Amino acid sequence: MKSKKLGILLLLLLAFTVTTGTFAYWAAGISTSSATTDRNITIGSGDTIATSVVITTNSDGTGSLIPSNITPDTGEVTSLSFTFNVTVTGATDDADGLETSVSAALTGAVNSGSTDVSSLFSITGGPVTATVGTGTTITVTVTMSEPADQATYNLVAGETVTLTFELTAAAATS
Repeated sequence: MKSKKLGILLLLLLAFTVTTGTFAYWAAGISTSSATTDRNITIGSGDTIATSVVITTNSDGTGSLIPSNITPDTGEVTSLSFTFNVTVTGATDDADGLETSVSAALTGAVNSGSTDVSSLFSITGGPVTATVGTGTTITVTVTMSEPADQATYNLVAGETVTLTFELTAAAATS
């Protein structure tokens, strides 16, 4: 009788441990902060420029980034938005006033150990229409997919992650 109660107690303890461990899997998402680079970009018509945003300790109060398929709790978000102020310049003053478009692409994501984690991140946003010689804004929204396993999760949980974007201005047309 005593060993039967002990067996039931051990099974209950095992069930509790497994469910608590599964629940806590996303307890340490990626906290967000402001970009560590200037978000005011000047780019030539027909050119591409790279810029980076660092996601680190939650200094701006947005919340921890968690995978987009997980329901967020208090202090968690499933996406982050970054706005870049872009001024497109022309090769000559004659280009001022011409129309172009500005697009953004996520070209890299590395953790603090320089491990590539870009397969976990994607963006939406843009392209936007721009006029050469004047400013415009492009906003990109970053989401994170759920890591396939604990080892991949450990590459981003609580880590500083640097996201690299390429902003491209199409050649201006008249």
